[in-house]
Amino acid sequence: MLWGTSVLLVVVVAAVNLRSISAETTSTETLATGPVPTLAPPSSTSGPTGAALSPIPAVIAAVQAARQGAPIPSSLTPHLDQLLGDRYDPPTRGCYAVRGAPGGHICPLLSGSRTMVVFGDSHAREWMPAILWAASQDGWRVVPLIELGCGPSRYAGVCNSYLMWAVQQVRTLHPDAVLIGGQLMSGTPEVKQASVAGVSTLISAVTPFTKNVVLIGDPPDQGQQPVDCLLAHDATLGTCTRTLSGDQISVYKQAARAAHDRGAAFIDTIHWFCFQGRCPMVIAGTVTYRDNDHISKTYALELREVFRQTFAGVVFG
Repeated sequence: MLWGTSVLLVVVVAAVNLRSISAETTSTETLATGPVPTLAPPSSTSGPTGAALSPIPAVIAAVQAARQGAPIPSSLTPHLDQLLGDRYDPPTRGCYAVRGAPGGHICPLLSGSRTMVVFGDSHAREWMPAILWAASQDGWRVVPLIELGCGPSRYAGVCNSYLMWAVQQVRTLHPDAVLIGGQLMSGTPEVKQASVAGVSTLISAVTPFTKNVVLIGDPPDQGQQPVDCLLAHDATLGTCTRTLSGDQISVYKQAARAAHDRGAAFIDTIHWFCFQGRCPMVIAGTVTYRDNDHISKTYALELREVFRQTFAGVVFG
């Protein structure tokens, strides 16, 4: 699918630059050191252009169980009373940009011979557990440039100051890779096009300042709150499984095409959550989403080796 005309970004020098970066911080809270399981990777891996992955075996099994109307497992991870809080939090709240005044406290994490910038909103933040674990294994320094609520559909409007500030940081850093994550909105044709245009603008803006631009596919929202669904008196794995809509599939594919057309890599994550258009809330006993449209920290950690292999594949070939 072809994109509409990209919005032209004029990069301006922000008032705050990398002098505001704090001392490097090693975040151990989200690094997997305990018994958190790793989902078995699929049988094939993505190539340099971000080709689609085969489904993860556990995802296939979960969809098959959902089709049979299997009951909700008696033991879920995380426990439902802890689910809403099952998210990544940075070392300090000040590590996020603030809308309208984005310049400020930047928090490099870990240390390494290569630098990765993580650029986006809460849909970038949700990948941080997997990102930090992969980075700790492969010698990456991670610099998050995250503003909550600033998805691609808002880059041309209320979040434009954040966008320009963050691009200026990339320009100064010249990192080895920029990993972009963001919520892809699909409610109306206008907001879908705004999401696509925002991603396109961002990729074009950061490409001159880094060797690798990677867009990670945004997992589709569930359409209902996991806690409510899983606690319903008649709940089954089937009733708590999302069927992908045409709009969800369309905006996802348009984002992938835009990345490819602009020379960026695309990490196809949909097969980490869905099989044959169905996306269960529970995979191998783990609740995959903490709310309607954010994946749980627990499931992100279970995907850590899948993410690591895929990211390495698109960056190093």
